[in-house]
Amino acid sequence: GTWSMDAGFNWGRLLNEAPPAHGYRMVFDSESGVIVAFGGDDFEGPLLNETWAFDPQHQTWTLMAPVSSPSPRGYFAMSYDQGSDRVVVFGGPDAETWLYDYNANSWSQASPAVSPPAREYSAMTFDSVTGSNILFGGLTAAGVPLGDTWAFDSRKSVWELLADSGPSP
Repeated sequence: GTWSMDAGFNWGRLLNEAPPAHGYRMVFDSESGVIVAFGGDDFEGPLLNETWAFDPQHQTWTLMAPVSSPSPRGYFAMSYDQGSDRVVVFGGPDAETWLYDYNANSWSQASPAVSPPAREYSAMTFDSVTGSNILFGGLTAAGVPLGDTWAFDSRKSVWELLADSGPSP
């Protein structure tokens, strides 16, 4: 579904009733018409592993509380895979890849044979031409900048290294 933010959209409600976190990530699930948010922290405590959904038509946040979730994390990469209708999460404290199905309210861990190294502060987006989630850069736990680009095919559960310029200067 599609939606627009007309004059009746309440930005204050979106921001004031949002999960109290920073370091989280959000993506728009275009099939379900909701914004999915995950992780981060509440400025006062440890990292969270909460999954939230914002329904723009009703302007409401819902704590989804799936049975299982990725471990708590912040500053990871997240994208919405239109081909498989899944939210894809990679990185944070580890090199795990997780998939979230909003309709089933369930997380599943992917088990690719090869994965990018663990990282934070990377970026990921869905490429509708190739049907892959493209991951770029980030920082290692030691703070070393990364200059690699990876593609994740969620249907095959396969990561492929596309380019690696080595550590960024």
